[in-house]
Amino acid sequence: MDGEDTHRQRKGAGRSITRRGTKGMIKKTKQAEPVLVPLVDAETKRTITEDNKKAKRPNLAPLPAIGTRAKRTRTITENDIVRFADVSGDHNPLHLDAAYAAQTLFGERVAHGMLTASMISALLGNDLPGPGTIYLGQTLKFLGAVHIGDTVTASVEVIAVRENKRLLTLRTDCINQDGAVVLTGEATVKYAKEAGAI
Repeated sequence: MDGEDTHRQRKGAGRSITRRGTKGMIKKTKQAEPVLVPLVDAETKRTITEDNKKAKRPNLAPLPAIGTRAKRTRTITENDIVRFADVSGDHNPLHLDAAYAAQTLFGERVAHGMLTASMISALLGNDLPGPGTIYLGQTLKFLGAVHIGDTVTASVEVIAVRENKRLLTLRTDCINQDGAVVLTGEATVKYAKEAGAI
């Protein structure tokens, strides 16, 4: 080739070709960078990623609709109060000492407010939403006393649903046998039961 000797030198990420001619002139030309073609395009990669995420998600039970309700009824006994005092450590004589309670504005022994509120916890954990419920928060207003022998009906109603977080807000009430509201508030729970689980 007209006496040319050719040698190649690597320069940067591309390739330079140096040619020397018989007259000692040097000419360099830069070759184009190689184009890398991905084996998986961006759209396919996104789809695969989303499919993998879905595969890792548990198959969760459907959330209850707004307006769904549940209730439980219990007659409060002296034994309930004594046992709750032992479990909670709340031995306020208003709950346990008839002579002391007679001198108070209630005139007789009354149940612990949180004993009544615990009926709400039972509803949420067993009935609505039920097993798989994670109790996140609760507001309470105690509006009336519960006495030994009173029959209390606790009720919950779904009033708000956040599908993306699986969060529920429920109205919570406790009513005595006379129809008087003795406790009211709102509960916030997360429902994480897997579909088909008992």
